[in-house]
Amino acid sequence: MPRPLKVLLVEDSEDDALLILRALQKGGYEVFHERVETAKALEEALEKKTWDIILSDYKLPGFNGLTALSIYKDKGVQVPFIIVSGTIGEDIAVAALKAGAHDYIMKDRLGRLLPAIERELAEAAGRLERRREQEKLRQAEERYRSIFENAREGIYRSTPEGKIIMANRAMATMFGYQSPEEFMADIHDVAGQLYVNPQDRTRIIDLIAEQGFVHNYEAQLYRKDRTVFWVSMTMQAIRDQEGRIIYFEGIDEDITPRKKMEEERLQSMARLRKSLGGTVQAISMAVEIKDPYTSGHQKRTADLARSIAGEMGLSPERADFVRMAATIHDIGKIAIPAEILSKPTTLTDIEYSLIKTHAQQGYDILKDIDFPWPVAEVILQHHERLDGSGYPQGLRGEAIILEARILAVADVVEAIATHRPYRPARGIEHALEEIRKNRGILYDAEVVDACLRLFLEKNYVMV
Repeated sequence: MPRPLKVLLVEDSEDDALLILRALQKGGYEVFHERVETAKALEEALEKKTWDIILSDYKLPGFNGLTALSIYKDKGVQVPFIIVSGTIGEDIAVAALKAGAHDYIMKDRLGRLLPAIERELAEAAGRLERRREQEKLRQAEERYRSIFENAREGIYRSTPEGKIIMANRAMATMFGYQSPEEFMADIHDVAGQLYVNPQDRTRIIDLIAEQGFVHNYEAQLYRKDRTVFWVSMTMQAIRDQEGRIIYFEGIDEDITPRKKMEEERLQSMARLRKSLGGTVQAISMAVEIKDPYTSGHQKRTADLARSIAGEMGLSPERADFVRMAATIHDIGKIAIPAEILSKPTTLTDIEYSLIKTHAQQGYDILKDIDFPWPVAEVILQHHERLDGSGYPQGLRGEAIILEARILAVADVVEAIATHRPYRPARGIEHALEEIRKNRGILYDAEVVDACLRLFLEKNYVMV
């Protein structure tokens, strides 16, 4: 199938033009051409159309091939320019090649024309591809430079020895310098000059050696005036073909405001926790004033419950939740007549039924308080049992929340082991036998196992 070829012929001889076109057609080209023979016509043809190749005679009326070549170059045309002439000496041919012609062909040797055109078209395609790649590279470099210069984060490169070799303005400003040049000139030992804890630099390099990069590594650094600030670092190593590190490059983000907010939040939470703890203690004391015979029961139960939670591997926050709920788990007894609470003899069925309302009463007292955990629900459920025999709701198994199951075991152990108005203390051995006997029946097996380990293996003592 013929290949299309757009040819601009700079030729005053129509016969010679026909010879050239016939040679191209025999070579397998479908030729689209225009013939010009003056400098003005050449200029107009170059301005109005695009061409695949220009074939120019040397001697023309009023101008020559070198003038045509000059016009071609002035227009910035990038296609091959070949001189095809019958009257050109070697010195002129050399001058034309030096001036920018890609080749010259004698008209009596048109057999050389097709190979020359094939070669020049291929080289022109290669040049075009290289120009495109160079343009892409230039645009990419411009985009990178724009990002580099305008980024709010600090972007930098440093040698393995710790010298800063590249930095953007944000990086310099972050460290208190007037310009990147000043920053780069001053910093020659990153670990010693910038890191509050130089071992952070060692740790970062070790992580890069292990995994190739670090992401969001937080460290404290020094500014130029030695004030300390927090930075989140992302960094990687750039290596040569042999795997040797050429430099590290990274991005630093100043996270001091966020760190300050986190610290203020933690301090606020600590103050709230302290205030909440004081409130819980006040509630606990109110219960113990009402029922002096069980003074210390809630405190001992709370300590044991927290210890069980810790033994089970619960987080410190959940263990603290258990302790807080246990500290006030009998708050509902405020609603029970004091003479029933301190009765030294066995309770009647009616009195016991009244005592059993304390879980619901405790829930009703606390349900509208905005604790950070479901304290009221734990208090409501601390007398529930796995087999559904507990009260007030008769819940079974995992319908009872874990913290309530922990409190239930701690409450039973403390109650059996210590003195009550209606009976003397039965001792810890009796208490442990009760939970061991009813492990998985009344009491959560995992909770019982943790409690037994505390007393039998870790020498836990209730005080």
